[in-house]
Amino acid sequence: MQRQWGETTKGSITEEFFPKRGKQIGSEFKSTNVTKIMTGHGNIRSYLHRLKMIGSPECPCNHGTQTLDHLTFQCKMLKTEREVL
Repeated sequence: MQRQWGETTKGSITEEFFPKRGKQIGSEFKSTNVTKIMTGHGNIRSYLHRLKMIGSPECPCNHGTQTLDHLTFQCKMLKTEREVL
Protein backbone atom coordinates (compact mmCIF):
# COMPACT_ATOMS: atom_id res chain seq x y z
CA MET A 1 0.00 0.00 0.00
CA GLN A 2 2.86 2.41 0.76
CA ARG A 3 4.19 1.85 -2.77
CA GLN A 4 0.83 2.90 -4.27
CA TRP A 5 0.79 5.98 -2.03
CA GLY A 6 4.27 6.95 -3.21
CA GLU A 7 3.50 6.42 -6.90
CA THR A 8 0.20 8.27 -7.11
CA THR A 9 -0.11 11.39 -9.23
CA LYS A 10 -3.24 12.41 -7.35
CA GLY A 11 -3.43 14.12 -4.01
CA SER A 12 -0.11 15.99 -4.14
CA ILE A 13 -1.28 18.38 -1.42
CA THR A 14 -2.29 15.46 0.79
CA GLU A 15 1.07 13.80 0.22
CA GLU A 16 2.90 16.95 1.34
CA PHE A 17 1.20 16.71 4.72
CA PHE A 18 1.16 12.91 4.93
CA PRO A 19 4.21 11.46 3.11
CA LYS A 20 3.54 8.00 4.54
CA ARG A 21 0.21 6.29 4.71
CA GLY A 22 -0.62 5.28 8.24
CA LYS A 23 -2.37 5.91 11.51
CA GLN A 24 -1.19 9.52 11.65
CA ILE A 25 -3.85 10.52 9.12
CA GLY A 26 -6.64 9.70 11.54
CA SER A 27 -4.94 10.61 14.78
CA GLU A 28 -3.08 13.84 13.97
CA PHE A 29 -6.16 15.83 13.01
CA LYS A 30 -9.35 15.46 15.00
CA SER A 31 -11.32 17.88 12.84
CA THR A 32 -12.69 16.73 9.50
CA ASN A 33 -12.84 20.39 8.47
CA VAL A 34 -9.07 20.75 8.89
CA THR A 35 -8.52 17.61 6.82
CA LYS A 36 -10.89 18.83 4.10
CA ILE A 37 -9.13 22.18 3.84
CA MET A 38 -5.65 20.64 3.85
CA THR A 39 -6.54 18.26 1.04
CA GLY A 40 -8.31 20.90 -1.05
CA HIS A 41 -11.72 19.28 -0.59
CA GLY A 42 -13.27 21.87 1.68
CA ASN A 43 -15.62 24.69 0.90
CA ILE A 44 -13.12 26.21 -1.55
CA ARG A 45 -14.46 27.74 -4.76
CA SER A 46 -11.98 25.98 -7.07
CA TYR A 47 -13.11 22.61 -5.70
CA LEU A 48 -16.80 23.45 -5.85
CA HIS A 49 -16.38 24.74 -9.40
CA ARG A 50 -14.59 21.54 -10.45
CA LEU A 51 -17.59 19.60 -9.15
CA LYS A 52 -19.88 21.91 -11.18
CA MET A 53 -21.60 23.07 -7.99
CA ILE A 54 -20.87 26.76 -8.66
CA GLY A 55 -20.30 28.75 -11.83
CA SER A 56 -16.92 30.33 -11.11
CA PRO A 57 -13.78 29.43 -9.16
CA GLU A 58 -12.93 33.13 -8.66
CA CYS A 59 -12.34 34.30 -5.11
CA PRO A 60 -14.70 37.01 -3.83
CA CYS A 61 -11.60 39.22 -3.35
CA ASN A 62 -11.40 39.44 -7.19
CA HIS A 63 -7.66 38.70 -7.20
CA GLY A 64 -7.51 35.15 -8.51
CA THR A 65 -8.91 31.66 -8.33
CA GLN A 66 -9.82 30.63 -4.81
CA THR A 67 -7.44 27.77 -4.05
CA LEU A 68 -5.83 26.71 -0.79
CA ASP A 69 -2.63 28.53 -1.75
CA HIS A 70 -4.56 31.66 -2.70
CA LEU A 71 -6.41 31.71 0.62
CA THR A 72 -3.25 31.02 2.60
CA PHE A 73 -0.86 33.44 0.92
CA GLN A 74 -2.64 35.94 -1.35
CA CYS A 75 -6.31 36.57 -0.58
CA LYS A 76 -6.83 40.26 0.18
CA MET A 77 -9.80 39.40 2.41
CA LEU A 78 -7.59 37.37 4.77
CA LYS A 79 -4.66 39.80 4.94
CA THR A 80 -5.39 40.78 8.55
CA GLU A 81 -5.51 37.12 9.66
CA ARG A 82 -2.13 36.44 8.02
CA GLU A 83 -0.55 39.45 9.75
CA VAL A 84 -1.65 38.14 13.16
CA LEU A 85 0.30 34.94 12.62
